[in-house]
Amino acid sequence: DVKGDLQGDFGPFRGIKFRSGYGDYRHFELEGEEMEIATQFENDEVEARLELLGKTYAAYGGELEMAYGTQLRFRDFSALGEEAFVPPSEQMQIGLFALSEFTKGPWVMDAALRYEHVKNETDRFIMEEDGAPQAVDNDYDIFSIIGGIGMEASENIFLGLNLARTERAPSLEESFAFGPHLATSSFEIGDAMLGKETALGFEGTLRGEFGPYTFIFNGYVTDYDDFIFESRTGEELDGLPVFAFGAADARFRGFEIEFDADLGSLETDSFGTIDFAWHGQADMVRASFSDASEADLPRIPPFSILSGLSAGSKLGSARIEVEHNGAQDRTGAFELPTESFTFVNLYLSARPIKAYSNLSFNLRAHNLGDIRGRTATSFLKDSVPLPGRDIRLGIKLDF
Repeated sequence: DVKGDLQGDFGPFRGIKFRSGYGDYRHFELEGEEMEIATQFENDEVEARLELLGKTYAAYGGELEMAYGTQLRFRDFSALGEEAFVPPSEQMQIGLFALSEFTKGPWVMDAALRYEHVKNETDRFIMEEDGAPQAVDNDYDIFSIIGGIGMEASENIFLGLNLARTERAPSLEESFAFGPHLATSSFEIGDAMLGKETALGFEGTLRGEFGPYTFIFNGYVTDYDDFIFESRTGEELDGLPVFAFGAADARFRGFEIEFDADLGSLETDSFGTIDFAWHGQADMVRASFSDASEADLPRIPPFSILSGLSAGSKLGSARIEVEHNGAQDRTGAFELPTESFTFVNLYLSARPIKAYSNLSFNLRAHNLGDIRGRTATSFLKDSVPLPGRDIRLGIKLDF
């Protein structure tokens, strides 16, 4: 990774930001008594982004600030061997974008525009079992626009509204998959004819701060045209259930909420000043097809809530939290429901040596009650539950 930031006077611009990254990943899967290579996966990626930060100008009694940029991403993926479920393929993305922010008194308005050209290609796509490989070259022109307005309604309250129309091109896996994907115990089938996915979303935000208490609430509704998803077909290939990628109109709606409270301090002789705090959060999403059936989409997370109490001083910290995941009976086709479960987690950190405050001893205890839970979003939820009681001790030294 390489990142750079240059500030100065460049005509209409006040700064330039640049970042780039390169990744070269590969792994081999060995099988049999001889531990021979059965499948080889390789994924090479290059990404670069350049931003031009505009100066702040007076406009319409307020201040206007803009930024422009371009982004490039290239991915070369290959899976060769017995368990290859995606053929060697390439994806290229080139994007241009512009951002603006206008502030006037308690008001703030944001807008963003992005154009992206995406190219997915392979010469070995197999459409059906025992089918002949064929070349596929798909091009997509992607346009997205986002606008938002916010207001400091009072010294303690902020209100915000966002409206976004975004587009997304299918990934290489969504387009070209055909084969056993043993990590998810499925036989995946892509669709090279998939078009771009379009979303129209509305989000409202309410943020408040009243002395030691703060909260944030976000509610959203997003309508999709040709939402790309993967669902079980009820068939089997190579002894594995078939999951096929497809597209359909869908609607997502939900909320996220967070609360924080400063519960005050306690002076002690042994530990000094101990600060107490409470954190709570909850989220819920419902996702269904937009047709007359209004059937539920597969692998959608259930309602969840978390509550945590923490205490901290110069000598250490402690936190206990209760994490509840609700039951999920709104399932897709050929999908089993999951039951609710509640985990109790404990985190302790101690810095007992005053002369070495950079040395800490840590304990992490997850799922203290050894409760069995299953993740509704997992392909393996019916065969692999979440880990049971997990206790870890660690020593950390910062230098």
